[in-house]
Amino acid sequence: MKVRSLLTAVTALLLLTPATPAVAGPSTSGFVVRDGATLKLDGKKFRFGGTNNYYLMYKSRLMVDDVFADAKSAGFTVLRTWGFLDIGNQDGSGSIHGKADGVYFQYWDGTRPAYNDGADGLERLDYVIKAAGDAGVKLVIPLTNNWNDFGGIAQYVRWRGGQYHDDFYSDPVIRGWYKDWISHVLNRTNSLTGVKYKDDPAVMTWELGNEPRCKGSGLYPTSPNCSPQLLTAWADEMTRHIKSVDRKHLASVGDEGFFCDDRTSSDWTVNCGEGVDVLAFTKLPAVDVMSYHLYPKPWGKDAVWAVDWIKRHNREAAKIGKPVMLGEFGWPDKADRNPVYQKWTDAFIATGGTGFLYWILSGVQDDGSLYPDYDGYTVYCPSPVCINLSNATEEIRRGSGPGRRWPTTTRWSRRSRRR
Repeated sequence: MKVRSLLTAVTALLLLTPATPAVAGPSTSGFVVRDGATLKLDGKKFRFGGTNNYYLMYKSRLMVDDVFADAKSAGFTVLRTWGFLDIGNQDGSGSIHGKADGVYFQYWDGTRPAYNDGADGLERLDYVIKAAGDAGVKLVIPLTNNWNDFGGIAQYVRWRGGQYHDDFYSDPVIRGWYKDWISHVLNRTNSLTGVKYKDDPAVMTWELGNEPRCKGSGLYPTSPNCSPQLLTAWADEMTRHIKSVDRKHLASVGDEGFFCDDRTSSDWTVNCGEGVDVLAFTKLPAVDVMSYHLYPKPWGKDAVWAVDWIKRHNREAAKIGKPVMLGEFGWPDKADRNPVYQKWTDAFIATGGTGFLYWILSGVQDDGSLYPDYDGYTVYCPSPVCINLSNATEEIRRGSGPGRRWPTTTRWSRRSRRR
């Protein structure tokens, strides 16, 4: 698909359409805090729409700035991005995934994981957090990955010489290493702002991981002992650790929101088989927000099923008395993506959801071309789908009910920068 040609046509159409003046978003000067089942910012209820981007921590400042500029122009107030990049040895050998454009955050020093705090390490995350603050965008930052991309859980298991993916949750040495990583990140002083991460209001939420499960990418198998009880105990321990280091920020698990209804069910999203019990996670005292994701196509579901998935999570979170965030969602079929996303966001808003983040907003590369749509879920901005999501963001922010959101009007503030 020639994305640039499509975007050029869409942008030309938008330039011919009278735009609704941009409405100022909520103040982002303070910390987002939980008040029962509500999030608040500067004393006011905070409901949000936004997006995800995984590459900010290793790409150029130009690329980082472009994503935040697009997010800000679309009215997105929250962005979820990675806070991990783990390799094997410092030269890259022994890595699950390896360095990303020469960047890495953790490596094996021969006896234990060590940290790269320099220009090809955590200084990259320093810039992401600073850029988010400058743009008035709050960050959700997972601290490891269930999947092999950028090292994650499998890299910890390899460092330890383990056998199973779930050694990450059960092995006391690995759990200690992960706690040390959490402490190092949260206590880090940003080299550009002089502010410790744990004191920076640009961060909204620390997530334990991106989609933690018993099963990973297949490099290490699941042990017979992995269970919802194991993952819930791990989540309890780690969220309590976050709160012991950082009392200012929210904490969440970052899971996909699977239920543990019936172990005999053939439906793997509710039969406990992934070790995820979203209700047990949400009830943990140090967990502030229920998190869940939504990818019906690869899960063997359809778009209608997804509406019930949204409604159930929002209903269950309300029962528990915690805010609820749809942290990722994606529909790969571009032909009907816009009406599908409208139905999903309508359902989310109507059932009291706190905030939604679509997968994925990408921007331009250093050469001016668009970052490729590698997984088929990218929604570039501006585009009709981005406008739809932007208008949904305005609706949830205002607390108004869902309505028709097609790209005849938009909050989009056009930039003269050439795409």
